[in-house]
Amino acid sequence: MRQRLIKLCFVYSVPVSEDRADFLTHIPIRMKRMVSDKIEISVLYNGTLNEEILMKHDIRVRKSRLSRITQRFKYLQILFMAGEVFREAKKEDIDLFINANNHYFLFAAAVGAKLAGKSVLARVTGIRPERDNPTLAQRIRRKTSKILARISISLADKAICLADYLKEKLIDDGVDPDKLIILSQGVDLSRFKIRKRNPDEEMETILYVGRLELTKGIEKALEAFLLLKKRYQDLNFILCGEGSLKQKLVLKYGKVEGLSFLGHVAHDEISSIYQKSDVLILPSFSEGLSNVILEAMASGVAVIASNVGGNAQLLDFGQRGILIEPGSTGHIVSAVAQYIEDTAFFRECIQNGRDYVEKEHSFEVLSEYYLDLLKSICKTQGM
Repeated sequence: MRQRLIKLCFVYSVPVSEDRADFLTHIPIRMKRMVSDKIEISVLYNGTLNEEILMKHDIRVRKSRLSRITQRFKYLQILFMAGEVFREAKKEDIDLFINANNHYFLFAAAVGAKLAGKSVLARVTGIRPERDNPTLAQRIRRKTSKILARISISLADKAICLADYLKEKLIDDGVDPDKLIILSQGVDLSRFKIRKRNPDEEMETILYVGRLELTKGIEKALEAFLLLKKRYQDLNFILCGEGSLKQKLVLKYGKVEGLSFLGHVAHDEISSIYQKSDVLILPSFSEGLSNVILEAMASGVAVIASNVGGNAQLLDFGQRGILIEPGSTGHIVSAVAQYIEDTAFFRECIQNGRDYVEKEHSFEVLSEYYLDLLKSICKTQGM
């Protein structure tokens, strides 16, 4: 007799805002592509998601019944999600629940799953950074985050950390190390193919993909571009993303020759942007394990990234790309100039990056790891 497929439900404990909808919609789709037809995936959410594209990938969608009541009360919705998860577990016989957004707010959903006798898997994609001279509010927020993380992961059967440093941070914060597993989200190499270059092709286009926010350091990248244009007149800079700084940046830099603000680019269309680009720059002040970097590497795009979060791990401390100090315009200028002037190093980083993604982060490599993990968790619950 054929064994029943594992039923996995992604829970969006925090209501999804419109500007984050495309990114968060693709988290269960990434899992679906990775494990193909070996598990059934559904989502339980509040806020905004692209239901059409989810259903196109054979992912069942249910919006919280309390959406209208709690749309304006985010933290109330997090608490109500315990009941929603309990009902979903019983009605659809879900085997395993996993958080789609921040792991700090998994605790309520985990309570609902456990009361229903179901398994819970936590995804840890980032941790609030420690700040120099934090305000009282920032200290309280950081302390609260540590407590919520410990509670959420203690209720989970296992927790996936996307990078080594995330596991180390959680252990330092008092989380049981036996709960933690390091696994990447993976890259679909059938979608992100390496760009074919002519031997004499020059480096011309810098790319930024991400939120236009202060924490992303994008203003430093734009300052660096103005300086670089004085030396390399043919240089271009493409920015993909929305955010609170967009209007200010467009007013200040919008007329600069070679600079393009593309705004939001759908996840299904971003691969074509990588194909037009030579160097990705990610000058953030904090990061988890950046899938943007992995996608760029897979596409044959060289990388410049701040030495924060998991970036050093991805770039092998400078062997697969250039690490810079966050907030340094001069470092960005030097890094871009190094790629332009040293074509051998530029091409070496490209090839090293692609090889690394193929060996460590491709769907083909990770699919069995994920499937074995899901089976082992469900087995402990008697499936």
